[in-house]
Amino acid sequence: MRINIMHSKWGSHAMIAEWLADAFMKKGHEVTVYARDWHKFKTVEGEIIFIGGEPRLLSYLNACRLYHRKALYWIDFFVFRSFMGYKIQEKEYRALGGKLVCCSNTEREYLEEAGITVDAVIPRCVSDDAFNYKWIGLEDDDWTGEKKEVKKEVLSIGFTDYRRDNRIYCSINPPKELDNVTRKGHELLVEFASNNPDWNVKLVTSTKELRKAIEIPELSNLELIEAGTLTQEQKYELIANTGVFCLPTRLDSNPLVVMEAQAIGTPTCYTALPPLIEMGGGFEIPVREIYWYPSGLYLAVIEYGELEKVIEKTRIFAEAIGGFGRMNARKYKASVVADKLLEVLE
Repeated sequence: MRINIMHSKWGSHAMIAEWLADAFMKKGHEVTVYARDWHKFKTVEGEIIFIGGEPRLLSYLNACRLYHRKALYWIDFFVFRSFMGYKIQEKEYRALGGKLVCCSNTEREYLEEAGITVDAVIPRCVSDDAFNYKWIGLEDDDWTGEKKEVKKEVLSIGFTDYRRDNRIYCSINPPKELDNVTRKGHELLVEFASNNPDWNVKLVTSTKELRKAIEIPELSNLELIEAGTLTQEQKYELIANTGVFCLPTRLDSNPLVVMEAQAIGTPTCYTALPPLIEMGGGFEIPVREIYWYPSGLYLAVIEYGELEKVIEKTRIFAEAIGGFGRMNARKYKASVVADKLLEVLE
């Protein structure tokens, strides 16, 4: 089969496209990957898979309609949750043979409530190579050299944008707790480092954006690594060597990096938001409340004390939760997800 994978240039979409292309080729298919090259719709031959979010959906539909092409849209995330344009064009899109796939049952329920047909639920994927790594987050015994206990080290990875700079969060009277936060919640882990000097905290983050939200103290147990500077191998090695991987996100974040941590066998904890709960495989950080903004996006209010308790619990049960997470992550392997996409295409 000739397969063309197009994506919206987001970093995670580019990685997923690469991993899927490799999986498809190993299954004997011919694959080409494009980064949002709409004009290619006119000339490419074979099946088309487009990986993108809600903001690119209309552009994709217009390209299909303009060039009379059948394609599969794999919708990866929502922003404004407005699908009027899609509903207007859905009949023509379906007549061309087009299909819509989403990443979680949470998203499917939302789409179906809006009157939109979903052809399949297929999760995001991780590279099969992630399973070649193994969690080694245990301290060595000073006397015997044997592994004895889980490192008191927590790692989090994600581009931390400061939500007040984003027009989609314009609103009146948000909760006071959301005055100075980031969407990935990394300010909570800075506080954790400050309150727990016996723990090491590593944040792969956007330092500039994090400083817009909070004043970052000079702490010997806090290490900041600029997001986007690590190779894939360096990232996997960092995840494999930490004690606990934590994602205290305040919105339905793409859990790709959590899936990668689980594939390696690193114990994980994350915010109890629907897509992450559905993903499973780790401990959940409770949410006190969710504040919805007029744009359709929202932010979760997380109690710092709950975060601290969940990190400690994840460390206590690290080996069990890490093993369970690794088993859970098998369904997200690119080779497994590729087979599910082929079933929809055929």
